[in-house]
Amino acid sequence: MQAVLLGADGVEHLGDIPDPTPAPDEVVLRVDYCGICGSDLHAQQQGFSAGVALGHEFAGVIEKVGREVAGFAVGDRVCVNPNGDWCGRCGFCRAGQFNLCTELFRTAVGVARHGGMAPFTAVPATVLHRLPESVSTRQGAWVEPLATALRGVRRSGIGMGDAAFVSGAGPIGLLVIALLRSMGAGRITVFEPSAARGAKAVAMGADDVMDPLTTDPGAVFEDPSAAPAFGFEASGVPAAIESSLRVLRPRGVLTVTGVAPRPPYYQAPDLVFKEVTIRGSFIYEQEFGMAIDLLARGALDIDPLISRVQPIGAGPQAFADLRGATDVVKVLLSASHAV
Repeated sequence: MQAVLLGADGVEHLGDIPDPTPAPDEVVLRVDYCGICGSDLHAQQQGFSAGVALGHEFAGVIEKVGREVAGFAVGDRVCVNPNGDWCGRCGFCRAGQFNLCTELFRTAVGVARHGGMAPFTAVPATVLHRLPESVSTRQGAWVEPLATALRGVRRSGIGMGDAAFVSGAGPIGLLVIALLRSMGAGRITVFEPSAARGAKAVAMGADDVMDPLTTDPGAVFEDPSAAPAFGFEASGVPAAIESSLRVLRPRGVLTVTGVAPRPPYYQAPDLVFKEVTIRGSFIYEQEFGMAIDLLARGALDIDPLISRVQPIGAGPQAFADLRGATDVVKVLLSASHAV
């Protein structure tokens, strides 16, 4: 079958891989939808294994079940926690900090083993989450990025009525905006150079959108006491991380989910003199199940964030479009549905 593979040169290409057969503890999924994540665009730099079928944001229907699998059956609609096959032995796992498992990158679906950019894929039953009837498999492909955004919001400590800013209106940034608005946050300011993505930010609940290329983010709030006490950096652009510290209110909290290609440079007055806290946020723990619950309750409308759905065969071109376009938010690949 045809899949989107990561080449040894770091470039995505179409290639043939065998139809999967489940190991005793695995199931084979028919993949309905798989999202292209920002980390997929930088897969080689982030340590993804060459030759794997990419894709860690996906949902589908169980086609085959390994003989040792209990609790799941053919026909079940599920989404995949690609990081759910943790070792259970390391100190972090024993402490319940599963997102910090030392074996994580050796087991992650779409990173170390074939993922969802293929018509079918085999995964351990331990990574499966059943989808409620009210959640489609198209929505199920959003659970993973939504869980990532939700963890960032929860780690920040922001409360109802608190003002915030978001740097970067890509998929994670837009989900952060939607979550902040749904929880009753105060005024939300967004820094995003793309007009199309800025419009999406407003649709998700942002109050103000500013282009950081034409407006100095650090000069927006002249009175430091009026600046937001909570910031979310979701772009992964070093300059954006640096400017976020200048925006932040003294003793504020900057939560960083974007992975920068180089270390950002911090000015002492922005970090030390203001006594700010920088808080990293990496994937999720219990937020994965919480994200499913949010979708099941209809708390968030994520369909407007889907730019287009394309067949698996268009995968490499979709990657190229995402790297070059500023108006594309999220592309879903599908081998199971008309697109």
